[in-house]
Amino acid sequence: MYSESGRTPYSFADFDTGDNRVEIDGVRAVTYRWHDDRIDVWVPFSAKSGPVTIYRGAKRLNPDGSCCTERQTLATAAGEFTLVTPTIHSYTPQSAGLDERVTISGSGFGTFLKGAEHAHLAINQKAYKRREDVEINDAQVQGTVLSDVSRTKVLFNGTAALVESWTDSEIVVRVPHRNLYGIGKRGAFYDNLASGPLVVRRGSWDVLPDGTCCTPKQWLTLEAGPFTIEAKNLPDTGYFTGNRVDATTSQ
Repeated sequence: MYSESGRTPYSFADFDTGDNRVEIDGVRAVTYRWHDDRIDVWVPFSAKSGPVTIYRGAKRLNPDGSCCTERQTLATAAGEFTLVTPTIHSYTPQSAGLDERVTISGSGFGTFLKGAEHAHLAINQKAYKRREDVEINDAQVQGTVLSDVSRTKVLFNGTAALVESWTDSEIVVRVPHRNLYGIGKRGAFYDNLASGPLVVRRGSWDVLPDGTCCTPKQWLTLEAGPFTIEAKNLPDTGYFTGNRVDATTSQ
């Protein structure tokens, strides 16, 4: 079953491939799309370099048409797969103001994936229903980061940046605002986030042992090095005192 948009296979039901599957060196891949002339899978988090095998299941009916005298799986070798591990060689600059560009150079960054999250009912249910035990994007509490649909991202001291371009050898991002403005969550506010690690992350999943999708997203994390967000390109303070209708009143 595919989502109505056709972009992701996991929309409002589990994608049941039955005995049909693709394995990379014995690790089952996440089936994204299966057509008569093409199969698309996501590389699972636990994948390693090795042979790619396609398994196709079928049943033999009884003479009276009922199911089934036997059930077998045909294995077809598709070739060899090489897992590429991303590496960061350098990044520049190492400090910059808001919205300024930062370039990360390296190899094996892969393709930028911006809409590749498998979804499930809990995302819709919990996003629109107030619950005391769930806070969207509270990374300190297991299972509450429901709106994070990224597969590829760059973090400045824990805050995601706008990706301007992403190739296999170079990533260009813009310095985010929130680190200088402060970040809050229920019961806490953090206002000293200007300096910290610059991190590149790629995420994927593994298929569960019963063949259904999937384990929680797991991340391959690369730290480029320290980065300082400078207090530059901040909004003109005059905006807050001269442009609002109530700026010169006592309200």
